[in-house]
Formats: sequence, structure tokens, C-alpha cells
Amino acid sequence: MEDPQAQKVSETVTRARLKELFTRCDTSGDGRIDATEFKVAYRLFSSDDLPLNDCAEIIRGFDANGSGTIEFEEFCEALAPFRASEKRAKTS
Repeated sequence: MEDPQAQKVSETVTRARLKELFTRCDTSGDGRIDATEFKVAYRLFSSDDLPLNDCAEIIRGFDANGSGTIEFEEFCEALAPFRASEKRAKTS
């Protein structure tokens, strides 16, 4: 069982890493990521390539206000399943 303090530090580091990734991929600098920018982020986060239409579908699924883009919190939610599978792969 993981130490709660260590888990909190790990979550903070992960969130900082995601913020860095988000900022790096937000090429327009508007604080939002569209499907094209998400594809770049996904490629940096995973060794798999994700087709643009799949990226657009992910954006639609997490885009709370229907703008066609996602903000940082939505970005974190969108990548959560991939983060979980990455964590499982590291512990296997």
C-alpha cells in the first residue's frame, strides 16, 4: 500500500507534468486545446499514434461547453485513462 503523502506528491508531480504538456501543446496560446493540438499532446504522452478523427471524438467527449476545444481540467480528465494504463504498465 502506497504512503498517502507519497501519493499526494506523485499526483502533484503528475499534474505539473500535465500542465507543462498542456502549455507546450497549446500552440495558439489561448488556454485551450483543439483536436490537432490534442493529437500532438497524445503523441508526446504515448508511443501510439491516434488518428485526428479519434482526437476530435475525445475532445467532443470532454468539452463541457461545446466550444470544440478543451481547457486544462478537461485535458486532465481526457488523459486520465491513458495515465492509468501507463501506471499499470510500470507496475507490471
